Amino acid sequence: MSWKSLVPCTDRNTAIRRAMPACCGWKLPAVLTAFVCVVVGAEGSGCEVGDDGLCEESELGDVRLLQVSIQLNLTRSNTSHDVQTLAVRKPDLAERQWPTSSERQTPLPRLGGIALVEELAHDHQSAHIDVGLVYVVLVMAFGLTMWFLRSSADSAGQGQSATDEASFFTLYFIVFMDAFGFGIFAPYVPVLSKTFNMSARNIAGLLTAFSFAQAFLTPLFGYLSDRIGRRKVLLLAVAGEVTAFAALSCARSFHGLLVGYTLAGAFSATIGVCNAYIADITDESERPVRVAHVNGSIALGILVGPVVGAVISNQGFVAACRVCALLSATNWAFACFCLGVPNKSNAPDEASAPESGEPQIPGLAWLLCLGAFLGEAGLDAWESCAALYIMDSYFWTYPSPATSSSQFYAGSMAFCGVTVIFVTVFLFPHMMRVFEQWPLGCNSTSFRLCGLVGIAFAPTKWFFLAAQGLQNVGDNLGSPNQTSLLTEVAGPSAYGTCLGAMSAFQAMARVLGPVVFASLYEDVHHSAPWLAVAALGTMSASIWFYVFANSRELVAKRAASSPKSVKNQGKNLTDGEHKVDKMSAD
Repeated sequence: MSWKSLVPCTDRNTAIRRAMPACCGWKLPAVLTAFVCVVVGAEGSGCEVGDDGLCEESELGDVRLLQVSIQLNLTRSNTSHDVQTLAVRKPDLAERQWPTSSERQTPLPRLGGIALVEELAHDHQSAHIDVGLVYVVLVMAFGLTMWFLRSSADSAGQGQSATDEASFFTLYFIVFMDAFGFGIFAPYVPVLSKTFNMSARNIAGLLTAFSFAQAFLTPLFGYLSDRIGRRKVLLLAVAGEVTAFAALSCARSFHGLLVGYTLAGAFSATIGVCNAYIADITDESERPVRVAHVNGSIALGILVGPVVGAVISNQGFVAACRVCALLSATNWAFACFCLGVPNKSNAPDEASAPESGEPQIPGLAWLLCLGAFLGEAGLDAWESCAALYIMDSYFWTYPSPATSSSQFYAGSMAFCGVTVIFVTVFLFPHMMRVFEQWPLGCNSTSFRLCGLVGIAFAPTKWFFLAAQGLQNVGDNLGSPNQTSLLTEVAGPSAYGTCLGAMSAFQAMARVLGPVVFASLYEDVHHSAPWLAVAALGTMSASIWFYVFANSRELVAKRAASSPKSVKNQGKNLTDGEHKVDKMSAD
C-alpha cells in the first residue's frame, strides 16, 4: 500500500496532509498528525487533480504556501537530493521554476518542502463527522482513562477523601486540556496561512505569542494562587480558555488569530497552580505520584490532540475551536462542583506569612528552577534536531529519505508518548514504594544519560528507538521528584509562586533551546546536540542532589518555627513546668 492510497486529497484538508509532515521538526503534535495520516488513512472529500498532481481548487502549487510550510522547520541550504528524487518520480513537478535562494527569505530545507509536498493522492470519499459525537467520545475516553489511572495506582489513593479524588480528576482534566488545546490546532497552521494569506513570519508570530504569554502568565497565576486561593485562579483560567477558543472561532483576520492565540497561551498556564493544589492536599510521600499523573495527563493530551485535529479536519478550523470550547466548558463545570478549597494543614489559606528572616522564595528554590531550565534541554533538542538527525543518519540512502524519515520520526514520537504514560501511571508509583528519593534520582539520571549517549552513537534506527525509550524513562522518573522537592523547599506559603516560576523557566527553555541545538547540529556535528543535552542533564541532576542534601536543614528549621510547632512546644514546656512544680511540692 502506497502513501498515495492512504493520504486524502481535499480542498481544505490537503494542506494539512502535505505540509505538516514537512514540519515534523517543528512541534510534537505536528509529527503525530503525520503518523495518524499514515496509519489511520483518514479519508476526505474529493477534489479535481490537475496534470501536475496538485489539487486545482486548493491551489497547493502556489509557491507561497510551500514557502510557508517549509519555513516552519529548520532551514537547510541543500535541496539537490529532493530535486533529484522529484525528477525521477514527478518530472513535470521537478521542472517547475522554484524560487532561488535570493528570492526566498530562507533556503529550502532538505527535510520537507519538495520531497514531501509532491507526495499527492487521488480522490477519496468521506463520511460526515459530527462534532458533538467527537465531543462525547472524548469525554468518555478521558473518563475511562482517569478511572484506569486511579485503579492502577492503588497506593496513590490511600487516605484520600472522595472530595480529594474528584479534585484530582479535575486537575488532570485541566492539564490535559492545556496540551490538547495546543495539539488540536497544529494541523490547521497551513490552512490558516492560506485562508488569511499569512507569511511564515506571521505564523511564527502566532506561535511565539502563545509561548511568551504562557511563560509570562505561569508565575503570575502561581503568585495569585498563593494570595487569593488555588480554586479561584483555576476557575478563572478555565473560563479564560473557553473565551480564547471562542475568540479563535470568530477570528476573521491575522490580528484576530493573534488575539486568540495569545489568550490561549495565557490561560493555559495552569501547570504550576495544579501542582501547587496537589501539594496542598497530599503529603510528601504521595506527592510525587500525583505529580507523575499530571505529567501523564499532559502526555495524553499531546497524543490525542493531533489525532482529533486530523479526524475533524474536514469540518474546518471552526469545528476544532468548538470541540475545545465544549471540553473547556465541561471542565469548568467539573471544577465548579468538584474542585474544593484545600483544607489540609499545608494549604496556603492556613499557612503563615513568610517570616522576616526567611525570603519567600529560598535560594535553593531558585537553584531548582535553574536545574529545570537545564533539564528541559532534552525536549528542545528533540524539537529542533531529531527529525533531521534520523534522516541524515538512517534514511539518507532511501529513495525518498524525507518521507521515510518523517514516518519513522512520527512513530517514534508516538512511542515516546506511550512510554511517558506507562512510566507515570505504572512504573513510577511502584518504584516510589521500593526506592527513596535519593536512589530514585540516581536511577533516573543513569537512565537519561545512557539514553542520550546511546542516541548520539546509535548505529541503527532501532538502537536509536531503544535509546530514546531509556531517555524517556529517565526524564519521567526524575521530573516528579524535582517538583516534589521544590514544594518541600518552598514551603506552603510559596507553593504557587515557586512552581509557577519553575514552569516559566521551562517555557523559556523551550523558546531559546531550539536555536542553540540547531546551531550545534549544523555547525559542529550531528551528535553534538545529544552530548550537549547529556552534559546539561548532568548539571541539572547535580543541582537536584545538592538541593536535596541541603534541604533537610531548611525544612527542619521551617517546621520548628511554624506556629503549630511553637504552640506544641509551648504546651510541652507548660506541662514540664507543672511537673517540676508538682515534684517540688512533693
